[in-house]
Amino acid sequence: MSFLFSSLSSSLTSFPHDSTAMSTRTIAVVGSTGSQGSGVVAAVLSSTSYAVLALTRDPTGDKAQALVATHQAEVDAGRLTVVQASLDDVEGLKKALEGAQAVFGMTTPSPSEVQQGKNLVDAVKVRLSPSSRTRPSSRTCTG
Repeated sequence: MSFLFSSLSSSLTSFPHDSTAMSTRTIAVVGSTGSQGSGVVAAVLSSTSYAVLALTRDPTGDKAQALVATHQAEVDAGRLTVVQASLDDVEGLKKALEGAQAVFGMTTPSPSEVQQGKNLVDAVKVRLSPSSRTRPSSRTCTG
């Protein structure tokens, strides 16, 4: 299941946005090294209005290194940062989401999928709500 959580006042559902309309915003992408997550990373980076925190369990792994190699120019420009995070670790998620104004979150079918989804929501509530002074909006994108 995939979700988009946002404290941004403008819609995040259409890319790219006019880069002159707003300053750079940071979107965290859970599962950034998988098929769906890497596609989201590429779509977000297609607009200079956004930077990406690419969350992955193993930032030194082959898939994370391939993501970095694919988007090396964005890494060099400070628009892509790969960070370690696990959906099983709420405190680690909170730390990894620091600075994000929006989060693309996804879970994969597993015995711990429901708990992982709850962990992500708990981390998002802490990270997005205080800085924006609004409750994050969420909607199911796919299921």
